[in-house]
Amino acid sequence: MNDQQPTKIRRVWVPGFEKRIAAGTDGVLYRWRKVKKALTPLVLTGQNQMVFVRRGSTQVAYPYAYLIALAFLDVAKAPQTGDPRARPRVEFKDGNRMNTRPDNLRWMQTGEQLKLDRLQARAAIIDKMNYTKTEGSFKQINQAPNYFVKDDGTLWRVKRDGGLKIVKPCWQRGQLFVRLYPQWRHYIMMKEIVADLYLKPRPTPKHRAYPLDGHPTNVRPENLAWRIIFQAPPYANTVTATNSDRTDACRVSEVLERFNRTRSAMEDRGARRLKTDMRLWVTPDGLIYWIDHNTGARSLLRSAGGHLHIPGGFMDAHGRTVFSRSSKGITAGNVVFDAFPELTAEAAKYPNDPNPPMRTAYQSTYPLDGDPDNTRPSNLILMETPSIRRLFQFL
Repeated sequence: MNDQQPTKIRRVWVPGFEKRIAAGTDGVLYRWRKVKKALTPLVLTGQNQMVFVRRGSTQVAYPYAYLIALAFLDVAKAPQTGDPRARPRVEFKDGNRMNTRPDNLRWMQTGEQLKLDRLQARAAIIDKMNYTKTEGSFKQINQAPNYFVKDDGTLWRVKRDGGLKIVKPCWQRGQLFVRLYPQWRHYIMMKEIVADLYLKPRPTPKHRAYPLDGHPTNVRPENLAWRIIFQAPPYANTVTATNSDRTDACRVSEVLERFNRTRSAMEDRGARRLKTDMRLWVTPDGLIYWIDHNTGARSLLRSAGGHLHIPGGFMDAHGRTVFSRSSKGITAGNVVFDAFPELTAEAAKYPNDPNPPMRTAYQSTYPLDGDPDNTRPSNLILMETPSIRRLFQFL
């Protein structure tokens, strides 16, 4: 089997910026670092990104695409403008301002030629939209029918005249965000939208779209994969395509069935569920499990120095989410003691007492063997401490 060889990237110096700025055939600019003796890529983070180059004692801003066009296109063929000091402008053949490859750039025309080029480009986009609706290069979002996602990771919106217009993403917290107005007034990560439409169904709400090359702006479907991220809230804005076979009702029934199976398995092991946090289950051997109500999945919470960190914070008896006052988390021994007080070493001190000992708000557990990670009930006794303010009870 012959493996396809990757395309070799050719880099050339931008005229007038030798030994300072280089442009590659992949549509990326590179800045020359004298100390490292290497070219460092300048990542394209926005459609109107500017590159600052020092000219004497001042810094001059140049458009990102203009420097690439200056390196690969013939500037002599650029149309002349009325102002000789004005730089020629660059336009994009496919309308995507994030696609700065040299084969997608050309010098912008002026006057009647500019109007003709725009009319031809609009007609080409409309024909492309009618063609790709049947060929599948575009996928329509089910919850937002006016928006389409192209297979190159770009988002398009239908205009009033029937044409497609690319939606400009915004750069926030190191990610690309878009807003599907008026259906969703808040911003959603672009990589999540592309992954929900082109990848396999999201395994669990804890899974997130992750770029394989580590580049946050490369949101092409072939560069995305599902990866689970612990201690993250469920992603509520799941985008589905119009031709999706699995509906939201099917997903809810699957989660409910999985949760009932997990709950039955825990009850068969003799586990008890805490009243102060309905997601915590404790087994008679001192193991603490956390059941996600959104997915029905079960995970073992391991003690780290006698403390536990619950994903998403605590949940009280009324279903409200609260958070720990201590950065260390909750004490694992307290959870086990409140679930099985009759099996603890504290109860073994009074073998003839029918009532098991109850832990007060000013008491905490202590391991007999000195190992805080040994949370077996037979290893726990009570000690007075004024720092405990939370009381765990069992059902």
